[in-house]
Amino acid sequence: MKKQLFFLVMLLCIMCSFVHAQQRKVLFEEFTSSSCPPCATMNAWLNPLLETNADKIVVVKYQMNWPGVGDPYCTSEGLQRRAYYALNSVPYPYTNGVFTNSSSAIQNAINTGYAQPAQADITGTVKVTGNTITISGSVTPLISGSGYKIHISVDEKMTKNNKTTNGEKEFHHVMMKMFPNGNGTDVTLTAGTAIPFSYTYDMSSTHVEEMDDLEVAVFVQNTSTKAVLNAAYLEDITPAPQNVTVTQATTDSKTVNITWGNPPAGADGYNIYRDGVKLNSALVTTTSYQDEAPEYGKTYMYAVEIIVDGVAGYKKSDEVLINVTIPAPFNVTAKQIRGLNMLVTWELPETEYPVKYYIYRNNVNQNPQTPVSETTFESVGLTYREYCFEIEPFVNEIKGARTNSICITLINIPAPNNLKAEQLSIISKEVLLTWGGSTSNTAGYNIYRDNVKINTELVTSQTYTDAVLELDKLYTYQIFGVAETGAESEKSAGAQITLSDKIPVPQNVQVTNNDLNVTVSWNAVSMNIDGYNIYRNDEKINSEPVTEINYSDIVPEEGNYCYKITTVLEGVEGDKSDPKCENIILGISDIDKDALFLIYPNPVSGILNIDTKEIITDCKIYNSQGQLIYSNQTNTKDISTESWASGAYIISITTNNGTAEKRFVKN
Repeated sequence: MKKQLFFLVMLLCIMCSFVHAQQRKVLFEEFTSSSCPPCATMNAWLNPLLETNADKIVVVKYQMNWPGVGDPYCTSEGLQRRAYYALNSVPYPYTNGVFTNSSSAIQNAINTGYAQPAQADITGTVKVTGNTITISGSVTPLISGSGYKIHISVDEKMTKNNKTTNGEKEFHHVMMKMFPNGNGTDVTLTAGTAIPFSYTYDMSSTHVEEMDDLEVAVFVQNTSTKAVLNAAYLEDITPAPQNVTVTQATTDSKTVNITWGNPPAGADGYNIYRDGVKLNSALVTTTSYQDEAPEYGKTYMYAVEIIVDGVAGYKKSDEVLINVTIPAPFNVTAKQIRGLNMLVTWELPETEYPVKYYIYRNNVNQNPQTPVSETTFESVGLTYREYCFEIEPFVNEIKGARTNSICITLINIPAPNNLKAEQLSIISKEVLLTWGGSTSNTAGYNIYRDNVKINTELVTSQTYTDAVLELDKLYTYQIFGVAETGAESEKSAGAQITLSDKIPVPQNVQVTNNDLNVTVSWNAVSMNIDGYNIYRNDEKINSEPVTEINYSDIVPEEGNYCYKITTVLEGVEGDKSDPKCENIILGISDIDKDALFLIYPNPVSGILNIDTKEIITDCKIYNSQGQLIYSNQTNTKDISTESWASGAYIISITTNNGTAEKRFVKN
């Protein structure tokens, strides 16, 4: 009996030892989305908490395609798990299948779950070959029963490409694929009887960003109660280089040293990659490699890939910034060049690498998106005040020291105005420019023809004569005031002129008269001329060229007179203008004109009567807007106004004794 009792105790102890062979891990699941602002708020405190408890937990996060435009890393398996938990919102965290929504609740659940004995042992391995993952292992239950599922989840430890709208930039333990799917595998448990599993899958059809960043989580869950018996990460047995280190050989050198640990047994050799491009043509069989980086100031990512039995294992990476000493710019100058425009210049010692520059004005970067490679920079001020500039050189990602400030105070130089351009001489093709305006802060002027400065010396007067080469060509002139510093004003309004070898014809001839006294006027021509000749009925009536743009003439008698004007240039007369004619009649006095005719009734509503002893040769009536509404050249003395609008009108009557006007009102 004692022997039987002894063996029974020993058997129980052995079983007890077997039951507690594996430390229980707590399963933490989170349903989240990068389109969910509260998810970002939760993950800000949740991720550090999970990191603190990394040795106690197994984490799986399911990205959902709502509430916003949707997280692109949502999968059908994740939606199956969502349906299992009957969720309708995110974020939603579970610890061992129980909803826990605060840091204290999650921590308490982790502590409680970790302290409980495991109810299943989970073992297995993971091996990655290229994009293919091979998973094998077993679950050995420590209890018996039905209604359980084995879930296998391939997660990526950290992703970045699934960010959308909530501001998160990194995501952790993101589920990429579940086997056989999100519903798991139904199993009946028999204590001590292992349940094997094995899967091989090409992960290129998933959202995986880096194959060497995967983890495989396995957990056993009661289908109805959602209780989790145990969870574990499988061991990754994919061969990988150890302790990959990348360093710049020396500052100001593009030589890069890549080193790694001793190769495992059976390793064929290594491939070396820079930014994803393989560098070696033959397998590297040592544990070091040297490369010449393309550029200074850039960060390069190097990866070492192990080859075992002809099959590629993991790549392990490290990055290095190719540092370089950037010389300081010198001889920094700033000057006002025109109006509010400034020019900043500097020098830099010659370098074997291209240097670019940021320009700071009053401590504000003026070209953050468009760094310059030249050693000049134009800047436009806001007002006439002091501006201070600093130059910051950089080579790709490396910035040099900023220069000391160089300051300039802008002065307001008045822009010239009233610019005129006149053709001075047909023979010499000269243009006379004249202008006005304030001369404060002005030492002289620069003259621009078609945007090209044409004066070699500063012009100190407000006139300038320019000789051009071509006729019948449009020229545009602008004048700039110039300060003692050489800075120019804002540009003046332009003046345009087309030179011609033809003597210009006067335009817009006008003729007015007072009885036999006639005044003729016209527009001035744009040229320095001798004067004008005046023709009455094609007979020249002036003895010397007229230098004004009007002329007084006395005609000998009544009649129709036509006037034409010509331009005289350097003794040569041009073509005559179009004629302007006037029928001159010796009229009666104003008093006589007032008695020339009478009208009645006034106001009128029907027939307007005209009372005069003269023969009417012309009758015109105008409305209050000056529009002619009635005209008759017969001796009509009664006019019907019944259809006219109410208002004021003017009637003009012409007889052999002159023309007179009267005002009347239509009711």
